[in-house]
Formats: sequence, C-alpha cells, structure tokens
Amino acid sequence: MQNQSHSKPQRSSDPQEQFKTLCLRYAEFLKRKNVKCRPFRAESLPLFSKLTHDQKNKAILEISSALEIFEEMKAEGQNLSDSPKLIWRGLKKLGWTPRADIFDKIGEDVVIIYSAAEQKQIFQNLRFFDFTSFTLEDIYASPWYEYSKREPWAEQKLQETGIAILTGAKTGTFDPGVGEHLIEEVGTEELLKTWIEVKHVSPLTQGERPVGILVVNHCRRAGSALTEGK
Repeated sequence: MQNQSHSKPQRSSDPQEQFKTLCLRYAEFLKRKNVKCRPFRAESLPLFSKLTHDQKNKAILEISSALEIFEEMKAEGQNLSDSPKLIWRGLKKLGWTPRADIFDKIGEDVVIIYSAAEQKQIFQNLRFFDFTSFTLEDIYASPWYEYSKREPWAEQKLQETGIAILTGAKTGTFDPGVGEHLIEEVGTEELLKTWIEVKHVSPLTQGERPVGILVVNHCRRAGSALTEGK
C-alpha cells in the first residue's frame, strides 16, 4: 500500500527473509480466524525473487500495511469478517478515495482492491480466501493474469474496464457486463476452478487521479483441475 502517512516496515538486510516472515505472519493471523491462507509457493520465493529492488520494497510495504490493518482492527475489537469496514480501512491506509455507493453493494461477496496501472491485488476481504489456493506471494508479487486464466471474452472485458477507469471514461460505480465465467488457477497447489460474476466495479482515486479499482464478485466453486477425470 502506498500512503506515506503510516510508518514503513523496518528494512532487513535481506528482503527475501523479510517478505517470507511477513507472509508467515499474515497466514498465521488468518489461521486464528479459521481462514486458510497459503504464504508462498516455495521457501525460495520464486516469484518474489524475480522482482526488481523497488518492486520488492513495494510488495513488502503492501503486505505490511495489510497486517497493520488486521492488528489495528483486532485491537479495536472490530470483526475482520465485516467486509465494508475492512475494505474501508484498506482504502484509508492507501489514501485512495472510493465512490460512496459501492459500500451498499457489498454483501457475502468477494471484494478486491486492484492497482489500476499494475493490475495487481493490493487488498481483499477474507471471503476471497474461501475460493482460492493462491499464495500471498502470488498476490503480492504478480499481476492477477499470471496466476489465473479466464475465458478470452471475460479477460478482454476486464482489460477494457481497467482502461475505461484509467482514462477517466468511467468515473462512477458500474456493472462492467462481465457475466458469470470460469476462472482457473495457474501453478497453484490445488488448481481450483471458480465460477465468478463481476457484479460491480468502482473507480478509486487519489486526488483527481484514478489509481485503483474496487471489484465486487459473486463466486461459487467449480472443482479442481487435479480431480478431473478421476
């Protein structure tokens, strides 16, 4: 996360070890909430290790900020399963401004904050982890299209949606017209498949500049590529 108002995580001499420690802390925190979350693909952090120095520092800052939010909400006695509150805290930490009407549209849905330019997940609600075996390394070290695949028409529609927000063609919350389609995991432990409907998309701004996208998805499980044909 990018807001400079919060304290930055302490830098270790080894970014790999720092990121690994943060991933383990994150997964352990969610485990105490009965949420299954995988920290990384392998101890060698194959995805994180390929990042540039600046990209590594950014990933460390983003996951550190997520942990700060969890710890702050816990200290205040707030429920992390309260998606609107959790997402609001994430946006506040980022310094990104949402459209007010999006919070009325969040129910038992998967909610994700994306960086519009990099197409990376920045933050998500806990419901997200009910439908995925993605690791935290996948999420924080890769754009979404590298660890998942969708039907070509859906992928094209999502790319068009991102462009519309980045260029300012879309400035309010809208239905992007991405109906239910299959999303398949790539290179993950379980190779899960999920039916997903993109219900609402909402621009996120910093000042007047569009910087992110908040997406509300309805998801249902569709099995695993590992078990097909057995």
